[in-house]
Amino acid sequence: MNFKSLHLDPIEQEHEAWEHLIYSDNISRRNDGRLRDGDLKRYSHIEAGGWWCHAGVDPRSFPSLQPQQQPTTKIWGCYKPNAPRNQIDDPGKFIKYEHPPKVDLSIFLLDVPEDIAERIYKKYGVEPSHSDGQSGFWYCVWKT
Repeated sequence: MNFKSLHLDPIEQEHEAWEHLIYSDNISRRNDGRLRDGDLKRYSHIEAGGWWCHAGVDPRSFPSLQPQQQPTTKIWGCYKPNAPRNQIDDPGKFIKYEHPPKVDLSIFLLDVPEDIAERIYKKYGVEPSHSDGQSGFWYCVWKT
């Protein structure tokens, strides 16, 4: 449920992977806002396509949720390029998974289908209230 293929956007004529990976304000850019040539070259392999895994909900939003409110989602995730790049310090090894640079790492709380959530609740004797259930599986896990 969290995975999708990323492709060249037919309207923007830019690969979708750029917006998923290169969003940090901490990335050094030129005066016109574009990436520096070194970063353009370093990440040029993402143009060959790949898939993206969205990291899911942000557990830091759980304590402030109101009844039936959905937790916020993170924009962070992981990109698996079709053509991985070489590691700088070991050219024989490849970087198979790319995370957004200059952004703190995070955990993955993948979307859980309702039928699987129900089986997990049943297995562990958890009966979330309707309100808690509306806030999602991971909220119920956190609250329990």
